[in-house]
Amino acid sequence: MNGKGCRELMREVVDAGLCTYCGGCSGSCPYMTAYKGRIVFLDNCEVQDGQCYRYCPRTHTDLDSLSRMAFGEPYGMEELGTVSRVVMARSTDPHVMKMGSALDM
Repeated sequence: MNGKGCRELMREVVDAGLCTYCGGCSGSCPYMTAYKGRIVFLDNCEVQDGQCYRYCPRTHTDLDSLSRMAFGEPYGMEELGTVSRVVMARSTDPHVMKMGSALDM
């Protein structure tokens, strides 16, 4: 995919001061964890195409590649993006409906 792993993540995001400590990287990687407000390595990682890099919201997202993987077509410029369908739902639970109408104030 992108050929980037934890070393690139540390250099491009953490060391650059872009990390928000959301846990996207450490939640999917057995080599990293959040500790006292920092991202730390638990072991030496040699993975060249790491999930930590892919799941980090502060790294570049290749929308064309993602769209091809999910929908089988290139990324388009539609207002909602590429979707398989759009649906609308409404609750029939009186309590949920009451709470929803309270938000309209």
